[in-house]
Amino acid sequence: MNFIKKLFSNGNTDDEFRNKIIRKSVELEIGGQRPNNSLTSSWFGKVLLAKSNEKWPTQDGKPMKPLCQINIKELDFVPDTLDGIHFITIFITDENEIPILDSNGDGWLLRHYSNINELVEIEIPEFHSEIKEFQMFSKSSDIDYPTWEDCPTEIPSKFEDNFHEIFPNKSGFKIGGWPTLIQNSVFSGLDPSNKTEYAFQIDSVATDKANLYLGDSGIMYFGINKVNDKINWEMTWQCM
Repeated sequence: MNFIKKLFSNGNTDDEFRNKIIRKSVELEIGGQRPNNSLTSSWFGKVLLAKSNEKWPTQDGKPMKPLCQINIKELDFVPDTLDGIHFITIFITDENEIPILDSNGDGWLLRHYSNINELVEIEIPEFHSEIKEFQMFSKSSDIDYPTWEDCPTEIPSKFEDNFHEIFPNKSGFKIGGWPTLIQNSVFSGLDPSNKTEYAFQIDSVATDKANLYLGDSGIMYFGINKVNDKINWEMTWQCM
């Protein structure tokens, strides 16, 4: 957290509050630049890689649809939650019906990899998807703040009326930072004993151009739970 110390080094009470709530995030932009057609690049609406022993996932006998692949190694910032993870692929069953609180592999599937070099081009079956394909490009990392519901410490009274203006939360397809909450806290709020940590989000703000509509201005949140050497993923979503 050295970047925090550089930003706020006066040592006053305002800085102490900021230091408790500030995080770093990096945004993925869908399209906007000429694609390089690299297999290992981050893509939306496309999955190109898997392990040699992995097949294209199916559900109920039908191919799942590619949501995205994320090259974590390309980012100029990686949150601690994704330490040791270099590549992620995500599939969904239906782009028009996002599953609610279903486990990984039921309605959605996230695969993660710790070594990009072990991945090979996956055989892609025939399927129909309304999601458009775009290469994704990472923006420079930036500071991020929680929404009111997620603030981990008491908010000083002088900030109560304009908390979100002073400490803005970044929306979009975002790795790290804080989730952009619409209704309530995610993961820890579902079960106090659940050690799942928020890792990244996919926001309708970013996916509209790719024809993915998550309800009414919805957001998908992905959380990671590391227990010993086992990694489990959770997904939930909210909309207006």
